[in-house]
Amino acid sequence: MDMLHQIYLLISLFFLLSVILFLKHRKTKSQSDANWIGILFFLAVFTALAGLGGDPLWLLFQNMEGMIGLVTSLTLISIYFRFQYAVSAETVLKYLGMPIGFLISTISAIDLIIKDDFFYISLTPAVIGAVISAFFVDREIPKVLVPRWSRNLDLMVFCLIILISTIVTAANPVWLFANPLVWIVPFGCAGMVFFFLKQERELETKLLEASLFGLLICVAISLLIYVTVILPAGDSLEEQRQGGAVTLCHILFSLFCYLVALQNSMVKGSTEKLVRSNWHLAEGYVFIIFIFFAPRSLISF
Repeated sequence: MDMLHQIYLLISLFFLLSVILFLKHRKTKSQSDANWIGILFFLAVFTALAGLGGDPLWLLFQNMEGMIGLVTSLTLISIYFRFQYAVSAETVLKYLGMPIGFLISTISAIDLIIKDDFFYISLTPAVIGAVISAFFVDREIPKVLVPRWSRNLDLMVFCLIILISTIVTAANPVWLFANPLVWIVPFGCAGMVFFFLKQERELETKLLEASLFGLLICVAISLLIYVTVILPAGDSLEEQRQGGAVTLCHILFSLFCYLVALQNSMVKGSTEKLVRSNWHLAEGYVFIIFIFFAPRSLISF
């Protein structure tokens, strides 16, 4: 073990020892105390990863556009929920941290694929968003939310924040919206599911389910396009990259639909299925990402 690894090991052990001393000497354990212990564990994990060669700081700063987009999105939506419905930022992050992380990572992946850059770093916002959601998994939205302003503002604000996030993150936002056929597919998938659901069900529930299953349909369509169209174009790496970027746009616009439906369910107090919906979203998203960006396995070296 070289000197640098030993230093990281000592720092990690210091944070873990601090946790033990904190637990031993504090007679009462408030929420603030618990949060500090969580921070110490986080720092221990952070330094241990750095010691193992997976430098988290490098991953964060290599995709600064993505991290700025993630922070901007979560900050804006948390501020809106705080002033409009008096909902804490922790509660908003529980439900929106992971899907917004997926959205920002998809935008970054499209940019990096087009530039033929190191596209694995595009996944950093998705991981950070999922971790943030996990930190606040026990927070709950009140059953009844009383708006400060008109509820009619919600949809406009939600769409505006998603648009701002896209502009902040994307190297060329115009390219993402330039081809109508690209966004007709995901919106059409969500629409056809929505209108096949029973009409008597609650609107917010139908919107959430339609956007989620519309996204999963887009995942299946993207897989078929990848296997039957993109991979056979093996003679042209440029065509493969362009095809992969266009296919990821289907996932991107499906995420737009899902996020708007998710936020609508939050303001209506229909939160029973939101965590489960987010994990179904994660299953579909992780599947298509690892099909597109499949790393070499241990037996392929």
